[in-house]
Amino acid sequence: MEGNPDIIPRCRGILSFFGELYMNWRIVKRDVEIPFDVIGLGVSEMMQKLVKEPTHDNIKCVFQVAKVILKDVSYDDCQEVT
Repeated sequence: MEGNPDIIPRCRGILSFFGELYMNWRIVKRDVEIPFDVIGLGVSEMMQKLVKEPTHDNIKCVFQVAKVILKDVSYDDCQEVT
């Protein structure tokens, strides 16, 4: 991502798109809706790459996507960290 300055804005756009896609595209298995995990992994990796280059726009994008994704997470979905 360091070589071409046009890549970072595209990465932010793709991250926003995949964040929305992750929230709205569910797999129905035995009458239970589950998120499409492959998209979630991609979102996580893109967020990590943008955080490694901490510009205002990158951090803003990461938090906007996190806000969208975490809107659907309930306390019961979280595991206790020991």
